[in-house]
Amino acid sequence: MRGTKWIVACLLLVAAGGQLAFGAERGLEERLEQREREIEKLEHKLEQLEEKLEHLEDEGADEEHIEATERMMEKLENELERREDEIEHLERELDEREEEEDEEHEAREREHRRREEAEHREREMHARREKEMRAQHAQEMRKHQEMRERAERAHARERERHGGHDERVHPEEAMHFVQQHCPYFARELHRMREHEPEEFRHHLEEVMEKLRELKELRHHNPEAAELFLHKHKLEDRSHALAEELAHCKHPEKRKHLSHELHKLLNEAFEVMMRMGKMEIEEMEREIQEISRILKRKYEARDRVIERRFKELLIEHGDGDEEEDILGWW
Repeated sequence: MRGTKWIVACLLLVAAGGQLAFGAERGLEERLEQREREIEKLEHKLEQLEEKLEHLEDEGADEEHIEATERMMEKLENELERREDEIEHLERELDEREEEEDEEHEAREREHRRREEAEHREREMHARREKEMRAQHAQEMRKHQEMRERAERAHARERERHGGHDERVHPEEAMHFVQQHCPYFARELHRMREHEPEEFRHHLEEVMEKLRELKELRHHNPEAAELFLHKHKLEDRSHALAEELAHCKHPEKRKHLSHELHKLLNEAFEVMMRMGKMEIEEMEREIQEISRILKRKYEARDRVIERRFKELLIEHGDGDEEEDILGWW
């Protein structure tokens, strides 16, 4: 829109400049025509004087009369020469004016083309940015969908491993949870709900996912669940302090807020280290369990192979299904 307005303004200026140039040029042409008419009159008078002089000489008029006529003719010739010089000057000025106008017109045309090319490049750049943003958004949506699918599969495995708990979370429950434990993020969610509904849905789904994870942790690892909740509370409080510090102008208060934020970040770091240690311990237990199962499978190799043999036959309609902890995999 800004570029369109600029083009309109340029066109108006070009039109106004053209009218001024046309007026100046027209004025020169009128002056030139006027001088040419004056020269015609002077030439006509000069011809009349020449005829008069010839007549006086033929009649033998006195010298004084003849000299007066010659002086008048000389005066007219001088005036005629002066008018011719003026015409020559006006013609040069008109030529220069036309050259200047041509140069100005070419300059305006070049500037107009340059602006059009700049606008064209800007439109192309804007179109590329929009295309890139759409592609990035689509990629983020695909990644988000993949993350949700992986999370759902992981939750299914967790539910199966820890007694089949199915922890459903509703949006209202997620919003209440955020308002209770993360007030800063709750305000952000309310703002997104009004102004950025797509972002609101995306972040609400993440909250629901975190809340499901917290509920499942409480079933099989209450200590990890408490650390998980405490970490998110600290994260929320750190954002609130950072925002307050960014807008604070009072030096003493800034110093106090900076100290509080560093203290909070140190505590959050310790919590994350404890959570990482617990995750390592959990992974080690899982590895031990997998190693134990692999060892049992290896010891019962012939039985496992025979079991797989029967499974293949059952899949193709031969035999009855049996349960065996030492399955193929």
